[in-house]
Amino acid sequence: MRTTFDLDDDVLAAAKALAKARQTTAGRLISDTLRRAIQMGLADDPALVPAGAAATGVYGFRPLTPAGHNIVTSATVRSLREETGD
Repeated sequence: MRTTFDLDDDVLAAAKALAKARQTTAGRLISDTLRRAIQMGLADDPALVPAGAAATGVYGFRPLTPAGHNIVTSATVRSLREETGD
C-alpha cells in the first residue's frame, strides 16, 4: 500500500543503505522492521505510545503485548466470531 510518512533524513538514509545491502527496497525494510517491533511488544513502550493510546489501541485494536506473539489467521477470526456470535 502506498502512503506518505515524514522520516528524519538520517533514518531514511540508513534504511536505504541497509535495503541496498539486503537487495530489497527501503519500504519493505521499514515495513518488516516496524512489523517486528509491533510483534515484540515495542509498540507498548510508554515512551513510544501517546498517553491513552495503549489502552484503546488504534482503530479499535489493542496493541500486541510480548505475550501476544500469535499470528492471527482467518481461522482465528472465524473462531472468535463464532464464540461471540458476530
